[in-house]
Amino acid sequence: MSTIFGNLASNIVVEDLRVIPAEKGRIEVHLGPSRIAGLVDTLAKRQPGELVALFGSTGNLIVSVVNGSASSRLGVQVGDVIRVVFPKPETRQGGGSHESRITARRPET
Repeated sequence: MSTIFGNLASNIVVEDLRVIPAEKGRIEVHLGPSRIAGLVDTLAKRQPGELVALFGSTGNLIVSVVNGSASSRLGVQVGDVIRVVFPKPETRQGGGSHESRITARRPET
């Protein structure tokens, strides 16, 4: 889903990834040719214009541009692949990834 702010939503939820806080900075989100390093807790953690990934208030992974529109900037469509790659945690073998699709977006009006 895309909000009036141009955020891109996926159907990946926090429970899908079982992310522990110490690993948030090491996760990568791949969407088209864009790579986002780390997850943030809030948009205020990054500079205006920066592409970020975070879990929204409903628990789903969203991609946003601070004070901007990820929808306009990336030009992605509903159904485009979004992939989350996470590192090998210290407590288990192997890293991993989770792949889904953009569930919705709202073009700028």
